[in-house]
Amino acid sequence: MKDERKNETTPKELFSIQKQANLNNITQNVKPKNLFQLMAVNPLPPGLSSDIVKPCKVWAGRMIPLTGNVYYSKIVLPQSNIKTNLLAKIASIAATAGKNPNISNAMLNRNWTNAQNQMGIPANPMIDPCRIRLRAGKKNNRIEAEWHFGGYNQGYVMMIRDNSASGNKSARLTRNDHNYAVAHTGTNSRSGIDLYSERHAQNPGRILLNSANDVTIITTNNNRSEAWDAHTKLLGEGARWNFVRGNVTRIKEDTYIGTWGNNGVVQNPGIQFRHLWCCWGSVFNKKFGISNAVVRNELLNRNPWITSNNQNVGLVANTNLQNDNIMV
Repeated sequence: MKDERKNETTPKELFSIQKQANLNNITQNVKPKNLFQLMAVNPLPPGLSSDIVKPCKVWAGRMIPLTGNVYYSKIVLPQSNIKTNLLAKIASIAATAGKNPNISNAMLNRNWTNAQNQMGIPANPMIDPCRIRLRAGKKNNRIEAEWHFGGYNQGYVMMIRDNSASGNKSARLTRNDHNYAVAHTGTNSRSGIDLYSERHAQNPGRILLNSANDVTIITTNNNRSEAWDAHTKLLGEGARWNFVRGNVTRIKEDTYIGTWGNNGVVQNPGIQFRHLWCCWGSVFNKKFGISNAVVRNELLNRNPWITSNNQNVGLVANTNLQNDNIMV
């Protein structure tokens, strides 16, 4: 009996047909409906092949959802059972992706391809809003995380999977709960997926890795949400600042980041980690893989720092600096 399925068009073939149609539209001076199929550029670092690419939701603005691509990496080394190794490795690869010149340019200037197409904003179309999903580890100790590169939620971790978790093994960012609340619901009852807010929780004084490890025990919804939020701090901020990846086992929200002056004394006492990430755009121009030397230069030469919300963060003396600090 003849297998009729052999005559069906596969999803991969449909994607190629649509892509060629969009190319034909361009040559005929017809504006395509989806530039992502024309302009898509794989943002994964060289040598890190992608085994799955599929459409996903991205955002040019808070209320402007678009269609983009999500790029899935294959499992990357280390094939480790040690969670700190996995978190640091994935964050380092995300840092490399964020330093892609096209992504870096679009992050700073908001000239994403789809932003030009959908919003009519003049732009130099270099790369589309997109997501990348990175994963590492062995089957039962695997960590996965998905970064968003687009006009809104820039560099945000949109999804996390931790195979060591009890109950739900994964969580996603909820864009419906803009402000983090103490009573934040940890699980979407309809989907059964744990949720975390796009605003970081506040739990000063506790090592972030310990909070992240709460996913391995049965906890309240709020505690589970904070546990996933701690993952985003280690992964998301670890992709932005190199020193975070080197201090996964001890960094806290209120850890002071300081530096030594040329005469061997503390030049500026430092800035708390929870204030540092608020200055990512205003001080560090939304860069990824920020070196210790760059942070040191800012600590030595900038005071106060201005957050992205135009709030002053002064570098003031603090007695905790000598016993709860990371020196760069």
